[in-house]
Amino acid sequence: QLYTENTQYAILISGNDIDGNPLVAGPVPNPWRFTTVAVNPRILSTVPADGETGVWQNANIVVTFSEPMDTATVTWTINPAILLIPSWSGGDTVLTLSHLILFAECGVYTVQIDGNDLAGFPLGLGPVPNPWSFTVQCFSPYIVSTVPPDGATEVPLNTDIVVTFSEPMNTGSVTVTIA
Repeated sequence: QLYTENTQYAILISGNDIDGNPLVAGPVPNPWRFTTVAVNPRILSTVPADGETGVWQNANIVVTFSEPMDTATVTWTINPAILLIPSWSGGDTVLTLSHLILFAECGVYTVQIDGNDLAGFPLGLGPVPNPWSFTVQCFSPYIVSTVPPDGATEVPLNTDIVVTFSEPMNTGSVTVTIA
């Protein structure tokens, strides 16, 4: 049997021995008391997962908690900021954050969740990171890397400029401006 978290229990034992003698007080208290451990809620999973790439622009963010949450205390931040609309399911263990504005193509988003369970205990460390980040799918080409890299110093005067793209480019449409 599982006990309720952060709860005090009192145990009383009574009875007779095989000769009919009643149980009497001894060196151990009867009744005795104990209090169960307080368990902080945790995030068990996130969709998208930490580090996931190719996330659709209209994908919902889904967070699964280890126990029911006090929904009035649960807050979230997303960077870059967009308006997220919450809905709860699974007995207040699953939070779905939807959005009316699409995630930016190729955007990297970081999400953080805070809040308390029904017993008032704050969100603790779980098997997945909090905050976590994901990258939205890129439909248009983008620059993957450059030589020299951004911010490089003491670049030799004869260094070739090398640009690597995410997909083949129409070379006739590519222009380079050096300032």
